[in-house]
Amino acid sequence: GVADVTGQLSQMSVGGGGGGLSKADREAEALAARAAAGEKLSNKEKKLLKKYESRKAMRQAEEEYNASGLASFSLSLMGGAYDPEAAAAEAEEGDLNHATDVIVKGFSISAPQRPLFVDADLKLAAGRRYGLLGPNGRGKSTLLKFLAQRQLPVPSGIDVLLVEQEVVADEMSVVEQVLAADAKRTAALKEETE
Repeated sequence: GVADVTGQLSQMSVGGGGGGLSKADREAEALAARAAAGEKLSNKEKKLLKKYESRKAMRQAEEEYNASGLASFSLSLMGGAYDPEAAAAEAEEGDLNHATDVIVKGFSISAPQRPLFVDADLKLAAGRRYGLLGPNGRGKSTLLKFLAQRQLPVPSGIDVLLVEQEVVADEMSVVEQVLAADAKRTAALKEETE
């Protein structure tokens, strides 16, 4: 079935409270300092340190998620919730780290009171350039943010970087700007005219 992962990260309990670190986190930081100094830790201490690092990673992921502005959007994926860490472990076992295409089937993204993508499919093939065109408020940037935050399934061997920037206005249309960005196409057209 389809599982709703709305605000999945913001709903997870990561321990600690209030303004400072919990006692367990302070103890774990002391263990981390001991380990960094080369001191040997017991198995119990290593286990505590590993749990702390997991909590710390969850807190960091939650902060990044909330900073991305995606907390007010809902994401549904066919087949259930997507867990990037589980997917990376599965990819490691099945040697899927070398996958070069992004394929997402049956996803839906909604803003409050407004569906942006409903049961949509996305395929991004390696080596191709893509442009997202559409009116403001239709979900282009939101889709890219979900990809960059790896809330949509992206093979672990693919790096995702979202650079938000404004394009300087000129006489070229958006389509012309996107086509001009394709260096191979531009070179081929130039060569054809010569």
